[in-house]
Amino acid sequence: MQTAATKLTKLTNLYPQKATSAEEATVSATASASATAGTYNLEVSQLAKAQSVAAAAVPSADDTIGTGTLTITLGGYDSGTNTFTA
Repeated sequence: MQTAATKLTKLTNLYPQKATSAEEATVSATASASATAGTYNLEVSQLAKAQSVAAAAVPSADDTIGTGTLTITLGGYDSGTNTFTA
């Protein structure tokens, strides 16, 4: 009985966080138990572009295909302004 009463004192048990999306087909959302309640907006500034490399057959798996550098950059999150950056 005490365990059940203790659970009732925690608001997260009475009102768990729930995340929804106005565009479920495009963007999905989830919320953890420690999520801060609020309204969050997502703005897409640029769509990803597909990349591919095609080459003739190479004699060895160790041969170099193409030249240059591939750089993958991940953005960041600023909790002060509640924004993501590229």
